[in-house]
Amino acid sequence: MYFLEHITMKEFKKYLKLTKTIIFPFGTIEEHGSHLPLHTDSFIIQEALKLAARKRKFFFAPVLYAPRQRIIPGL
Repeated sequence: MYFLEHITMKEFKKYLKLTKTIIFPFGTIEEHGSHLPLHTDSFIIQEALKLAARKRKFFFAPVLYAPRQRIIPGL
């Protein structure tokens, strides 16, 4: 797995010979209870992709944060 935000353009061109796949993960910043961080969704996808990287090489783009809309009575 090659983190796009951590490699140079020279490294990108080198790794491009090994894979053409880029993963664009989506996550949200939201509450998951008082015991978990707000970026829990992003953390889960990052860890899952680390496992996937054991079987296949790919570029990993920074997490894209999707808006989260929750309907809360009274707001």
